[in-house]
Amino acid sequence: MKTLALTVRKGGVGKTTLALQYAYYLHQKRGLRVLVIDLDDQGNLSDGLKKGRLAVLSDTPASALMTGTLPALESDGLLYLSADDDVLRNVECKPEHHNDYAGNVRTNLAALSEQFDVCIIDTNPSADIRVLSVMVSADYVVTPLTLSAESISGLQLFMTHPSIGFNRIKQALNPKLEFIGAIPNMVDKTSAFQKASLTSLIEQLGKVLLQAGSGFAVIPKSTAVLEAQADGVPLWTIKKTSAKDLWTKHLHPAFEAVAAAMALPDET
Repeated sequence: MKTLALTVRKGGVGKTTLALQYAYYLHQKRGLRVLVIDLDDQGNLSDGLKKGRLAVLSDTPASALMTGTLPALESDGLLYLSADDDVLRNVECKPEHHNDYAGNVRTNLAALSEQFDVCIIDTNPSADIRVLSVMVSADYVVTPLTLSAESISGLQLFMTHPSIGFNRIKQALNPKLEFIGAIPNMVDKTSAFQKASLTSLIEQLGKVLLQAGSGFAVIPKSTAVLEAQADGVPLWTIKKTSAKDLWTKHLHPAFEAVAAAMALPDET
């Protein structure tokens, strides 16, 4: 099983939407056994999967990944552990257990390695023990961002923070962790300001942006994404030209690039 963490230091950048669509893509388009774990106490990913009714809800809550031993979770499809707000919110308030939490994440993920092909973990937008525990055990990381100064600053902090940044974690705690790339999301291509911001971002941080095809993966702003998220369904099932274009030209190539970086089997 290969574990992908979606994490970012800024809320509202579309992290959960990408996690939902990528989970559907891996299961429906690549035929993989996918486990989704929602560690964000807002529970937006859990809500989307519940609405879509295309995934099976486990009786085991997401917090069990950190706080105990997971039972056997077998599935030949798409299974998810739902966010349980109170427990997830409180783990940061128990520093005496933080080392145990991180150890439990590593043990539990290892125990599931034969039951699933891919585990996707959606994290909360703050650098707490949930994010750190996942980072020290995950195989890959993807970070979506918007073209705001706060989001770009958050990406830089995520990469370079001296104690909990990606570079430090890879060097000191998890040498196998690979940063697949950052994905500019919800980009308004009709805005001259956004176009200039994207050009500036590529110039400053092009080395860490996800490459897809001959360029960088960039996901435009679109109401089709909002509709897919509202109904919890795969984007490609929405019968609108805007949805088809967004999927074909942008989201699908980005997902192909992520899957290739994870060395996953080809589409069926």
